[in-house]
This record gives sequence, C-alpha cells and structure tokens, in this order.
Amino acid sequence: MIVGQTDADIKDWAETRMQHTLRNTKETAGLLPTGKHRHKMRKDAIIFPHMSMFLTGANISGLQAKSMRRVLCDEVWTWEQGMIREAEGRLHDRWNRQFYLLSQGGYIGDDWHKKWSSTSQHEFCFTCPACQTEQPWRWEKCQTPKATITARWQTGDFRCGD
Repeated sequence: MIVGQTDADIKDWAETRMQHTLRNTKETAGLLPTGKHRHKMRKDAIIFPHMSMFLTGANISGLQAKSMRRVLCDEVWTWEQGMIREAEGRLHDRWNRQFYLLSQGGYIGDDWHKKWSSTSQHEFCFTCPACQTEQPWRWEKCQTPKATITARWQTGDFRCGD
C-alpha cells in the first residue's frame, strides 16, 4: 500500500508518474495487467498476478479494512493526527511487515515527530582511507583529482582532509 497526502494527490501521482515508470521499466513492464486483465490496473490499485498494490490518501476511509505486508507513507508531516497509527494498523502485527515513513521534518510534538523520536537515529559515515577514522558524509570532504570533468566524476574520493 502506498499512502499519499490526499486521494487526489495519490491518484494524480499514480497516473502521471508511477504508471509511466512501471510501463517503461524493463523489470516491471511485463508484470502489468494487459489484455483481458487490463481492468486490474486502476488509478488507485494495481492487481498483479502475485500481489496487490493499493494507493490511497491519508484518510480514515482509505486506511481501513485492508491487510497489507508493506505500507509506504509519503509526506507524513502533512497528515492529520492519528493517520500514521491507522496506516501502521494495516500491517496487523505480521512478523515480516515493512512500514516506511518518508517525509521532510514536521512539527515538534506531532505524530511524525513522535514516531521519528521513537526510532534510532544514525548519521551515515565513512571510514577515511588515510587515517581510518569514522567521518560523517559531507560534500566538502569529497576530493577529486585535477583532471577532466569526466575523470573527476569517476574518481571522487571521500577523505577527512586531516
């Protein structure tokens, strides 16, 4: 299940972006319903032979009754209070459930902030090849040789600079 901000937003995204991408990606194009099964591809759902993918807005009517293994939620900082809990409820305590919340920051104390605060936060790091010290990723730490643009893109190296 993919949950967007509103029903209208998710249907627009599905029609203008997602369906186009699925049709034009070699790995997914052959999975799409066609011919006598073409009605299984809608603005708010795709019924594949091996699974169903539903799309809905973050509202109570869209987040009820469906039991899902994976739920991907987009721009949850805009959602009304309680909708993250409703979306997570679609997983029904499966052992292999996957719940994804994608968003920019919201407001301190809202559902999104509370959910984020309940998780472990880590900063992606790399180990400097020169000094073997763990360093946070920062563009200013990317060193490139004095060469052509193509060579620079192909040989960028992250180092702490010490």
